Amino acid sequence: MTISCLPSLASKWIGPQLLDWQIDHPGATVRLVGAETEPRLGAEQVDFRISYGTKYRDFEHYTELFTDWVVPACSPMLLAKHPVGKPDLNGSGRPAPFVPR
Repeated sequence: MTISCLPSLASKWIGPQLLDWQIDHPGATVRLVGAETEPRLGAEQVDFRISYGTKYRDFEHYTELFTDWVVPACSPMLLAKHPVGKPDLNGSGRPAPFVPR
């Protein structure tokens, strides 16, 4: 089986997990390809790709694994100088856009 994904995903997430998985599945052969570009499934020797963003729409078959949440982070000194109130969820389940005071 050949898995393709971004190089950072291969080295920081899948690679370490894969080692443990292969220990538990000694007969399985897995090749991990870290690549910035999307493979041409069927034309290249890749069984599946883990993509990020909207690139998955380029493929006929896909499953969303998870979504990202982006949150602000700042130093305590900055927060003391520029206090921020609680986010207004507006019934959407997501914080309203940040507007500095």
